[in-house]
Amino acid sequence: MAPTLSIMDTDISMIAIRDAVAADSQGLAEVQVDAQYADLGHLLPQEYLARFSYPEQASEWRELIERQTGEVILVADNNGRIAGYALGWADHGGTLGHDAELSSLHIRPSYQHTALAEKLLREMARRLSAKECGSLLAWFLEGNTAIEALYGRLGAEQVEEHEWDGNEEYDVHLHEVAVAWSDLHVLYD
Repeated sequence: MAPTLSIMDTDISMIAIRDAVAADSQGLAEVQVDAQYADLGHLLPQEYLARFSYPEQASEWRELIERQTGEVILVADNNGRIAGYALGWADHGGTLGHDAELSSLHIRPSYQHTALAEKLLREMARRLSAKECGSLLAWFLEGNTAIEALYGRLGAEQVEEHEWDGNEEYDVHLHEVAVAWSDLHVLYD
C-alpha cells in the first residue's frame, strides 16, 4: 500500500505566488475566515469571529481587487486552490517611521505547517521594495504565537504595542504588537 501524502508533504516550491485577481475572491475569503478561526479562535470571542462570513469577505475582496488603489495582494496558488495570501501597501507617510505595511498574512489551516507564510512574506518584501519602500511594519495580536515566531525568526524587531481596538466592545484585554524590518532587503537578498 502506498503512503498517503499530506499537505505537509507538499513541495511549496510548486505553489505559485502571484497577484490576486477578482476570480480569487472566494478563495481569499475562505482562507481569511478559516485562518482567523484557526489562528485567533483561542484569543478572540466567537461574537467577533462570527462577523466574518465567506460571502461577505468574498465581496470585500472582490471590491478591493477591482478598486486597484495600490495595495499589493498576493496569493499562494496551489493548482487553482488559494492556500494563503498577503496584503500590504506602500506607506510613504511612514507609519511608525516605516514606509511599507503588511496588513495581513493568512495561510489556509491545512498549509500552516509549511514554509508558505515565509514564502509569501519574502515575495511581499520584493514587491514593496520595487515600489521604493525600504522598511516594513507588520501588526499582529499578542498570543498569535505562530506569526510571532515567524517574524522573530526572520529578524523583525518589536517597535510598538497597544491595546486592541475591540477590547471594550468584546470585553477582552488583548494587545496589538507592531514589528518591523528596518531593511526590507534582509527578507529576500
